[in-house]
Amino acid sequence: MPKRMKKQWFTVQKVRPQLYALAEFNHFEKVVSYLVVGKTQAVLFDTGMGYKDIHKVIRTITKLPVAVFLTHKHWDHIGGVRKTDTVHTWSRDGQKMDIDGFTIQVIHTPGHTPDSVCYFLKDLNWLFVGDTLYPGPLYAHLPESDIAAYAQSLAKLCSFTNKKTLILPGHNAVYTGYTLLKNAATLMKQAIHAKKAGTKEIKGDGFSVLLR
Repeated sequence: MPKRMKKQWFTVQKVRPQLYALAEFNHFEKVVSYLVVGKTQAVLFDTGMGYKDIHKVIRTITKLPVAVFLTHKHWDHIGGVRKTDTVHTWSRDGQKMDIDGFTIQVIHTPGHTPDSVCYFLKDLNWLFVGDTLYPGPLYAHLPESDIAAYAQSLAKLCSFTNKKTLILPGHNAVYTGYTLLKNAATLMKQAIHAKKAGTKEIKGDGFSVLLR
């Protein structure tokens, strides 16, 4: 496991030389945001719950300006957004943005919510997935959730990844891998039929899918 750097409200872990996980593991949501530090710019993927100031923690890591990318608009991922933040938006699936040497590709992944997106840094083989994937119960039971779209999105992510891809989830762990993604893609297809049969939860290995 990566070395634990600091333990307060935020658990900060240095996952890679330029990559930090900012985890709120003291709350049942166990939300994780991620900071990528470049030479002249830092990039923050999600901003956490807002219960504590994530930017104060970031300033202990870097003094560089921070660009914010959001995976979706649920409160536990946007709570730390400030009025002064530069929040990048996207216009199309596959859009690429270059920031301080990082090429960030937007991948639309509706299912958990209609606005869910993931971010792929191909050169580093890092995939930031928000609530689209994490170890634990995947929320496909919300009013805005779409199980069929969710299954398509997970299958789509499989086409971008391989066994060496570092997958950065929005909850419960600071990183995971291709096996979880592949298993989740398979289970979500099964969930389409399970929902029709009235099943409320379908379980996999270390995760499950909640259905309405």
